[in-house]
Amino acid sequence: MPRVQRLLFIGQHCPPLRVDAYRDALQTVVHATRHVALYLDTHARLNAALAAAGMLEVPADAAWVAATADAVRHTSERLETALRQSRSNLLKEQIRLAQLALGDHAWQCGELQTAAKCYARSRDYGSTNQHVLERGLREMALALETRNLHLMNTTLATLQALLPASGTMTTAPTALDVGVYVRACRAVMDLHDQRYADVARGLLKLPFPGVHHAAAVLLPHEILWQTVLCGLATLSRAELKALLIEFAPYLDLDGRARDAVQALLDGAYDVLFAALASAEPDCLLDMRLHRAVPTLVAAVRQRALVQYTRPFVSLRLDAMAAKLGLPVDDLERDVCALIAQGLIPMVVDSYAGVLYAKPADQRSRVLQKTLDQADDYVQTVHTMLLRMSLGQSGLAVQSSRDHDVW
Repeated sequence: MPRVQRLLFIGQHCPPLRVDAYRDALQTVVHATRHVALYLDTHARLNAALAAAGMLEVPADAAWVAATADAVRHTSERLETALRQSRSNLLKEQIRLAQLALGDHAWQCGELQTAAKCYARSRDYGSTNQHVLERGLREMALALETRNLHLMNTTLATLQALLPASGTMTTAPTALDVGVYVRACRAVMDLHDQRYADVARGLLKLPFPGVHHAAAVLLPHEILWQTVLCGLATLSRAELKALLIEFAPYLDLDGRARDAVQALLDGAYDVLFAALASAEPDCLLDMRLHRAVPTLVAAVRQRALVQYTRPFVSLRLDAMAAKLGLPVDDLERDVCALIAQGLIPMVVDSYAGVLYAKPADQRSRVLQKTLDQADDYVQTVHTMLLRMSLGQSGLAVQSSRDHDVW
């Protein structure tokens, strides 16, 4: 139920959209699930939001709750009966299908632990790659919903092992491009592990015509901003230029993303900061990206400041702030932090508000170069002495031409 999760997340973190998000989530639960507990929880959230906004509360649909609970009970009994009959007949394929059907039903009712157990039990009755694939896709979707990283990692390895050399495979039952789906899942794992460069490079390989195959994991707008933010923070200049070409269909979804990438390449940092400031609230509503947004925006900001100061010998902070469209106090704080980290080789005169490049210490540079050459020479001599000692001791293998057939 990715749609319900996204709507609940938006309702929790965005007060202006709270009522609409909870109302849409409630409708989705009614039409797409049999999750009575989720319906009651979403209904309570909606009424709380309506009360806070001074609006009339919505009564719960008692008829739907009763009918759904009754349907869940009857379906559970029917599926369990079918499973018992399959076991009594010792038909492996029917047992496997019954376990998968029971797991799907439990998942739709919100019993996620039961669904995971049913999928795991079906493993013993699978005999082909297609069976492994059907189970793996279900387990991956379940791991994404429950945020079970261990299950996600193991299932991802299983699915990747099934992919051919081309990295794509289409399954007839689901009409799903498994290669696209696996790349999207891998990007989610990399994002959680803070491997931002891998996130950007992985999502760049997602073909836009097949992006609907990844919709259960990431929506096109989420793919766009995860790639752009991670790319701006970590990718090289050449990779960013390639991003503008290869990622063009995604960049057309939001002009701010294209403006941000182009601005960093062109050195128009005021445009870059304006685009990031405009897009940051939207990125904070991405339930997978929101934790990394402050870190990525700060990394892009640091990269821009380092690039801007690199060609200057001296630079006034007020002129720099006016050029970048930033407050002077915030700019000075960021520049001082970068100087302390050794990323900007300059010193700051806070009283005069001027940055000065550190003079190059030629004597230290020559001394360090000499020491490096001495270390290389010592290593070379040690290697030569070792070879000589091996030869004198008779430990070196001598080539022989006695058996040369030519």
